[in-house]
Amino acid sequence: HYTDVWVHTEAAQSFPIRVVPTQVFILADGTPYQPSEVFEEEIGVSFTFYNHKDTGELTFTAHEGALTLAQMRAILADMGATL
Repeated sequence: HYTDVWVHTEAAQSFPIRVVPTQVFILADGTPYQPSEVFEEEIGVSFTFYNHKDTGELTFTAHEGALTLAQMRAILADMGATL
C-alpha cells in the first residue's frame, strides 16, 4: 500500500520516517517481514530492523531511499506476493 506522507501526515506518525522515500515492509498477515542477510546481499539492499522496546521482538522492517523496480519486485516475491 502506498501512502503520501506529505498529504497524510498522521499515517507516518507510527513509523520512524526520516527520509522520503521510506518503505516499511509488513507481511499481509500482519507479521514483520524479515529477509535473510543473503537475500540483502543478492539484491544489494540494506534493511533497517525495528524491534519492540520491551520485548526485543521484530515489529517491522524498513528501507530508506529509492529502490529499483527489480529490487522491489524481488522483495515482494520474497514476501510471497504474486506479481
